[in-house]
Formats: sequence, C-alpha cells, structure tokens
Amino acid sequence: ITEAKSENIISEESNPYPHIFKDKKAFDFFERLMEEFDIKKSRSQVSDITDIYVLMKKDNYILESFKPVPFVNWLNERYEYFSATRLETVSSRTTPKAKYKIYNNSKQLFYKTSA
Repeated sequence: ITEAKSENIISEESNPYPHIFKDKKAFDFFERLMEEFDIKKSRSQVSDITDIYVLMKKDNYILESFKPVPFVNWLNERYEYFSATRLETVSSRTTPKAKYKIYNNSKQLFYKTSA
C-alpha cells in the first residue's frame, strides 16, 4: 500500500459517521462549528444548526443523501443539550451574513491549519 492510499484508509476508518460526513475532517469541522456558533448555549439553536447544515451540505462536507430529518434525529441522540423536532425550511434558507462570515472564517482557518 502506498503512503497516500494508507492515509486514505486510515482517514476513512476514522470517520465516525461515514453516512453523514464526507470524511473525518468534515466531522471535525462540524464539531468546530458547533463551538464557534456556541450551539450549547445558543438561544437560536435550530436556526444555527440549520445554517451549519445548509452551508456544510453546499460545500459537500455533509453527504447529499443525508436529509434534514435524520440529521435532527442524529443531533438529538448525540448532543444531550440539543432538542428539536426539525430544522428550519432548508430549501428556502438564506444564511444571515454574520453567520456566513463565521462559517467562512472557520472553514479557512480549519482547512488551512489542519491539512
């Protein structure tokens, strides 16, 4: 096995949610965004999570096949502080500029420093 192939195998094996995220790095980025948006204490949790979902899906970090309802169910199971029955309407969602800026800054820093 070449070094590049070996890295890919390790990367794939370490992705804890391959049915949701493109790879381990995408999951780690999601975790970072949860902190950046301060989801645990957020009073607009559902709105913030919807924005994260829409933006990560647009960038192909969340798999196209993973829809909003299973995503919410997964969040409810994984994060004890998260409790919602659905996301906001995803198809017509326009992310506020401030949140988009947080997302983009986080993405640039995360993918630049964790290469």
